[in-house]
Amino acid sequence: MIFIFLFSGLIILFTMYFINLSATKPNNNVVIGVTLPYMQLKDEKVLEIINRFKKENKYLMLASAVLIIPMIFIKKCDSFIIIYFFIWTFSLIGLSDLLIKKYIKILMGVKRSNNWYVGEKNIIRIDTKVTNLKDNMPISILWFIPSVVLSILYVIRAFFKRESIGNITVYIALIGLLVILIFMFLYNKYSNMRTNVYSNNTEVNMLCNRIYKKKWSLCWIVVSTCNSITLALIIEGIIVETSLGFILCIIGMWLTIFSVIIIICTSINIKESINKVVYASEDRLFTDTDEYWEEGYYCNPHDNRIMVEKRIGVGMCFNLGNKKGRILNYVGNIFVVILVVGICLYLLRFDISGFKMNINNNVIKIEAPSYEIEFNINDVEGVELINEMPKATIKTNGIGGSHYSIGYFKLEGYGNTPIYIYRNSSPYLKIKLKDTYVFINGEKPDITKEYYGEIKEAIKRWTTFDSSSSFYLQYNNKEIYI
Repeated sequence: MIFIFLFSGLIILFTMYFINLSATKPNNNVVIGVTLPYMQLKDEKVLEIINRFKKENKYLMLASAVLIIPMIFIKKCDSFIIIYFFIWTFSLIGLSDLLIKKYIKILMGVKRSNNWYVGEKNIIRIDTKVTNLKDNMPISILWFIPSVVLSILYVIRAFFKRESIGNITVYIALIGLLVILIFMFLYNKYSNMRTNVYSNNTEVNMLCNRIYKKKWSLCWIVVSTCNSITLALIIEGIIVETSLGFILCIIGMWLTIFSVIIIICTSINIKESINKVVYASEDRLFTDTDEYWEEGYYCNPHDNRIMVEKRIGVGMCFNLGNKKGRILNYVGNIFVVILVVGICLYLLRFDISGFKMNINNNVIKIEAPSYEIEFNINDVEGVELINEMPKATIKTNGIGGSHYSIGYFKLEGYGNTPIYIYRNSSPYLKIKLKDTYVFINGEKPDITKEYYGEIKEAIKRWTTFDSSSSFYLQYNNKEIYI
């Protein structure tokens, strides 16, 4: 688990670094979120500010890389690892935003002191010819059909296989379908976005808007297709009971990373392509809207748009000058906080409570947060102490941490099986029931042996009432039938 979070942390680190670095490259005369005249982009003061920003950005990322290392030394409590990771991630995002805001204010101060204003303020320009043709610019939404159909098929497949692979797989399939619907929403948002006017030349405006809408629409279609294939691979990986299932899941996860790369590369490519066209035009037009971006976010009460494209980074942001935009922004932030706190508290229960086995009135009960199970002594067909656990190919409905595994896992040779084990704490108790197996152990070997002794005694007590029953106990590789 630790290495998964370390790998995720490195991806976040590099993504944040390159997003911040992209702010130093002029995009339609905007550098570090501030619009400057073309000739002043090479001014010594501006270049010095850019270099300082690059240096502080590098220091921030290096410090963040060092601060993620202590996570390696959190050994036993998986919830602490996740809590530390969330704190680290949100701290990195928060400090990165503060860094950007700091340099926006510095650069805005230089701009005001030198009166480096570009174009007119609060002007909305419309090229009617471009606006009338904007619906023809994106790639057809019908290209979403293959990914939607594939996702629906795997929701149905997961539903009919739920008894063997667990209900959680159905939820995974539904989340995959929901993600595709989100991509369709983004496709629609980017395709119907108001056209921009870059020049007095309609052909330039037409070309720039076509580049923007066509490439973004293609991006969401490709990413949606990748997501549906990822969903198919993960569900097939869960269904397959061999190591092939694990390999399919890993391929699916790498496809997710590939999708993120596609989105970032598309954003960079669009900006570079539009800049080439605009800078080659002799009739360029500029509108200075810096006053609405001065705090690092967009706040324009005169703009009725709820969402606008970010100046720095990839994607869109809410217009906080718009009432609906503010509400959606606050609701989104509250939702994220509730979700993160909920996940942390949910996992904290496992570390605090753990799991244990009790026998009462011939009923064996394994108590564990969210994954409690009980069965009668007369359902037990055999009990065995083993030194090694069967290989788990995939988790179908459970919690798999670096210290313990609780819930339903696909085990080689056993299928979908409930397990309650502390890792690297042999022996393990294998309980054979009429239609499945249960694996459990204690945090220490003595506890596991106590469980074994308790079940043995319970079986002996029960067999005095039913002499026709036959059970086997195995200890030190010797089978003892009762």
